[in-house]
Amino acid sequence: MKIEEIYGKFDKIGSLTFSTIGNNNYIENRIAHFFAYDKDGIYFRTMQIKPFYEQLVNTKKVAMCGMYPNSHVEHDSEGLPHFYPGYTARITVCITDKCIACGQCFSVCSFKAIKAGEQYSVIEERCDECGDCFVACPVDAILTRSEKNEVK
Repeated sequence: MKIEEIYGKFDKIGSLTFSTIGNNNYIENRIAHFFAYDKDGIYFRTMQIKPFYEQLVNTKKVAMCGMYPNSHVEHDSEGLPHFYPGYTARITVCITDKCIACGQCFSVCSFKAIKAGEQYSVIEERCDECGDCFVACPVDAILTRSEKNEVK
């Protein structure tokens, strides 16, 4: 998919949720949208006086999520969501082989999206990408898929 097509899909979605890690090590969220693209990337705006800007500069990390109105989320018998593939823009997290199976990610996940094992894993259709597991992991074993691809 070309960057112009990706931007077009984001533009059709409109407002997205952007999340950063604040100074207090908590996830901070805001609603925003992408405003432009070129051959190098897709862009959103923030002001240098905003905490969001400082968080981006300090951590160099941002997660975003948006759903087009035709997407749907269903819930299972326990009331937990299933995010079915479709017209959804998501940055998916994964647990790498740095996992020490301590269970901290499992214990903080309110969507029961972590599967226990010798190396824990993410159940993607349950994950809402809140970032709680990312913050809780003591060994930085949880990455976005794009970060994992950069490591290889």
